[in-house]
Amino acid sequence: MKSVIQAGSQAIHILAEACIVLQIIYRKYPERFTHDDSFKILVENLPHISEPEPRGSLVWIIGEFAERIPGSVEIIKGLGE
Repeated sequence: MKSVIQAGSQAIHILAEACIVLQIIYRKYPERFTHDDSFKILVENLPHISEPEPRGSLVWIIGEFAERIPGSVEIIKGLGE
């Protein structure tokens, strides 16, 4: 996923689709993702995701795994502004 993000703005649509797919995977297999770098990567790129469905997926991921994502409460609060 890091290589997709490093590819630049043309790859943002790929990141957006990955958010949706990751939500499905995380929902189905939550026990497999206890210490996952993908949480950090997704949160760092939240400002670049503007489409409603991928943003909704990110909000779900942040809420579902809040205890594993540093600053998750602030991130969610920031989305409401």
